[in-house]
Amino acid sequence: MSVSSGDVSVHAILDRSRPQPLRVVSAQDFHLGPAEAADIAEALANPSCLPYCVDSEFAAMLLVEMPEGVDIENAPFLYAEQHRLARRVFRVPLDMLTRYCLALPDPERLLLIHSTGRCGSTLLTAALAELPEVRTLSEPDVFTQGAMTGPVHEQRTRATLAGVYRACLRLLCRASAPLHVIKLRSVAIEHADMIGAGMSGIRRLFLYRDAVAVAASTARILGRDPDDWILTAQELRSWRPLAPLLPCGDEGASVDAYTLYAALWAGPVAAFLRASATQNGWIGSLRYEDLCEDPPGALRALLLRCDAAVRFPTDLPTAFNRDAQRGSMLDRERVEASASERLRARVSGPAFAAAVVTALRRLAPDLPIDAPLPDRLCAAAD
Repeated sequence: MSVSSGDVSVHAILDRSRPQPLRVVSAQDFHLGPAEAADIAEALANPSCLPYCVDSEFAAMLLVEMPEGVDIENAPFLYAEQHRLARRVFRVPLDMLTRYCLALPDPERLLLIHSTGRCGSTLLTAALAELPEVRTLSEPDVFTQGAMTGPVHEQRTRATLAGVYRACLRLLCRASAPLHVIKLRSVAIEHADMIGAGMSGIRRLFLYRDAVAVAASTARILGRDPDDWILTAQELRSWRPLAPLLPCGDEGASVDAYTLYAALWAGPVAAFLRASATQNGWIGSLRYEDLCEDPPGALRALLLRCDAAVRFPTDLPTAFNRDAQRGSMLDRERVEASASERLRARVSGPAFAAAVVTALRRLAPDLPIDAPLPDRLCAAAD
């Protein structure tokens, strides 16, 4: 039986490939078998079948079916777990997906964690996952993929994309819980006005960290000496969707690693300052340094602002005493072991810090590099 592009189809996975584990998801991550006809009710009624990405034509959603019993709530990165354990892939046209999901309820309370990246968002999500009333997911990447398309100004396109995001959130939050938590990759904040638009139970938090510390962590992960790295034109094209403030370099001006680090931090911060002014469910900002100094105080303040039926734990979640990314490609020990001794020494020195600050002041002179961001959730360090 032939299956047209406007039908729901299911595919066996013949092979899978992600040569760069941290790369944003795409339909090319799987080599799929021939399309077989499928029922949308079968695909969307299965709680282990979750959105993975939009296809290359931006016409259909690929939903990945995982084995039953997989603990996706404690996966440091959902997209990586989906790719590793996927059994089958369903292809559902976007218009059909949004129509079907109109019958699904919005979650009663949903906290979206936005961040600069490299600032404890995985730690905070893991701590919240230990609370019995909370269900968490870390980095479903369809929102990253959407945000990487850049600003959307045409109203019809915005409405369509907001509908797709809302359908995905409803699918991801199908299980009943007083509080759902979804941690997003940093660039997703560029579409914060569309992700969760119209959902009354949305709460949004922005988590951030000292810019130099984020840059040092990023440098260790990338594993390249910043003093010896001038981005090529191809590298600029690859990084710009993740760092919209990154200069284009069209006129032959070189873009160095410090400018990349600055853009990766400044982009989400600038987006938060724009988005939080619109209200839209924002409950404040939280510094990683405050979270580490007073974990119970930060957790209590967060739960109070979420206004959900969640009891504050009597014991501090164990996530605060371990590496929340252990076992993943960002495992702290793995990252440290992969970085050369020379690189570790360089990113810890004053010259590195000065170069990052200089790049930030050149790239985004109006951002509060040293001052706390507005609507601070807690101020343990004050």
